[in-house]
Amino acid sequence: MTPTSRTTGDARVLAFVSAAACMLGLVFASGLPPDCVQDDTSTACQDCHAETVATWQRSLHRGYFQRHLGENATHCSHCHGPTAAHLADPNKESIGRFAPKSIEAVRQATRLCTGCHTTVVSQRSWAATPHPSAGISCFDCHRVHGPDQAYAHLVIGATASPKLPAVAGQGQSPAQVVTASCVTCHKDIAGQLHARSHHPMLEGRVKCTDCHDVHRSTEPALLPAGSDVRDVCTGCHTDRHGPFVFEHEPVHATGLGEGCTTCHRPHGSPNPKLAPYFGRALCMQCHTDILEDGAHRSRPGNCWRAGCHTAIHGSNRSEVFLE
Repeated sequence: MTPTSRTTGDARVLAFVSAAACMLGLVFASGLPPDCVQDDTSTACQDCHAETVATWQRSLHRGYFQRHLGENATHCSHCHGPTAAHLADPNKESIGRFAPKSIEAVRQATRLCTGCHTTVVSQRSWAATPHPSAGISCFDCHRVHGPDQAYAHLVIGATASPKLPAVAGQGQSPAQVVTASCVTCHKDIAGQLHARSHHPMLEGRVKCTDCHDVHRSTEPALLPAGSDVRDVCTGCHTDRHGPFVFEHEPVHATGLGEGCTTCHRPHGSPNPKLAPYFGRALCMQCHTDILEDGAHRSRPGNCWRAGCHTAIHGSNRSEVFLE
């Protein structure tokens, strides 16, 4: 396929998505004019919406439209429909717009965005996740008209962590921008990220979407499809995966425990190694017999200190995980 034919093909896809959405009445709120033929009057939008258009000019979306539909087009009509009626009668009912915050607004945003972003998410897969059921739409996390150069056009709220970027833009790692966007709503997680022991998310070395598939997953905690907690954790902590001759049962989510989260709080904890309890108190949540064992009771420190159960995740040599 030549570059020219590819460009023409992309333009046809965009035009088809916009026209089909209009004809089926799937994208816009009430008030959209019935004639859904794309027009060239969208450049006039800046007369009233100068700030929005200025932000759009620096956006990733605009760059894509420019490359495939022409240098001079503003392209408002591709998402908002024909603008002629709105120019003649500039009220909210004369232009394609998204309904006020509601489940219907979530559906409208989903139908529009998934028309192009097919490699990221489908309408069906997104609808099956917890976010849309809670009234969260694409626009709650992604700012369509900008901001300038922000990773994935992510929205960051004012309640984000002080150690994370307060405004999405240049000079920040993608991981920090993703995390800052997520903790805008998930404030309880933001607090855990500041604990003494925490995954390096504030530092930009890990991001929320490394462990959670926010667009497609129907698994608990939005874990990637077909994965359990152990699969996700050992994707990085490969030395903990095994298999081992002697397995520590709680490590397996299909066993007696909940996988790695039986002994670790993944976002952060005041205790070393993300443990929910300090020292031997962690092991005694299951091994209550230690309380009556004089040999164990007299030993200071934690159970996995040198000379004791150092292979706590599993061992190929010791059934009590001594090595």
